[in-house]
Amino acid sequence: MLMLPLVTCAALLASVSAQDSALQLGLLSGYEGVKRRLENYAEKLSLEERYKDIDLKYLTQRLDHFTPSVTDTWKQLYAENFEHYGGNNLIFLMIGGESSISTDWLRRSFMSKQAEKFKAATFTTEHRFYGKSIPRDLSIESLRYLSSEQALADLAHFITQMNIKHGFKNPKWIVFGGSYAGSLAAWLRYRYPHLVYAAVASSGPLLAKVDFHEYFETVSKSLSSLGSHKCEEAVRAANKIMSEGVLKRNKASTLPRSFRTMAMQHDDKDNYTVVALRLDPRKRMSTPQSLTFDTSFVERSVNETNLNYGGYNLPVTRVAFVHGMNDPWSPLGIMKKAPKGSVAITIKGVAHCADMMPDQDTDSQPLKNARARISRMLERWIKAKTSEDEELSLADF
Repeated sequence: MLMLPLVTCAALLASVSAQDSALQLGLLSGYEGVKRRLENYAEKLSLEERYKDIDLKYLTQRLDHFTPSVTDTWKQLYAENFEHYGGNNLIFLMIGGESSISTDWLRRSFMSKQAEKFKAATFTTEHRFYGKSIPRDLSIESLRYLSSEQALADLAHFITQMNIKHGFKNPKWIVFGGSYAGSLAAWLRYRYPHLVYAAVASSGPLLAKVDFHEYFETVSKSLSSLGSHKCEEAVRAANKIMSEGVLKRNKASTLPRSFRTMAMQHDDKDNYTVVALRLDPRKRMSTPQSLTFDTSFVERSVNETNLNYGGYNLPVTRVAFVHGMNDPWSPLGIMKKAPKGSVAITIKGVAHCADMMPDQDTDSQPLKNARARISRMLERWIKAKTSEDEELSLADF
């Protein structure tokens, strides 16, 4: 009974272009998906246009910025572009997220367009433990150094070293980021205000939450807006069946083979063990992976994160918090009242990090208006201007 509505729903989604589906539904959520969308745009450029004036380099970073006795170092990959730099000590930095580096941010993005407009130098960094920026092996012992706090310290050191290397005097660093990197952009401005002048945080979750039911509520609304309530109901029913199969191992065999990739076991100590099958498309086989955790540990970690960064109550100025209304991650970000001196911008009809992409003829008017609004905010911040319009903490498009 469920199969026919699901087929109908799939046909409906297939009738929408891949790009539009990603923008409307956020199906490529996360920094990796955002990067892939950017690269799809950049492929329209010739190789000469795409990589001209861009240099890839390495910077030495400390493994642990907070423990003096740990002296290990590693090499962080970054890229720079001075094509439009006007010698004005204005620098834009695209923060790398949970993926390998992409130099396309420096040539084919909203940030690169603004850099051309304001004559800024541009940089982008690769996050520790991703791409070629691997401090150590991927053991549990090594991954203790994979944290947002260490990543923020990496960025602070990077900015300091670039100021020295390029002779920037009284520089204005404006940082950009999307998804998790959007969170880092806002937190970097908060933690290192003496180094970071302003930030554009696109689709950045700021509140850590265990039971994040709002994600599926937003997906549900997006499905309804794109298709119909029948489509939404079909996906909801399928999700329920698969969830039951995951939680109850004896039901896993009732799921289609394509979905039998995970099982969850729960013991009387409130511990959960997730047993997943990691698919290897090259070998057409899978290997079991397991991770055991207890709910109290997760809840403590979430509480510590919110205590550390402030969640929704981030006391920071000159930050643009940008969210698409169709983005499932948006409920964890600042969408209503922004901190004084900052602005919250919400965009109807788009999802994850749509504002970061380059301008397209097919862009909706709300998206165009939002980008124009961000550009005006940048201009005011760069020129140190204020106005009644800037004092508004919310802008809906």
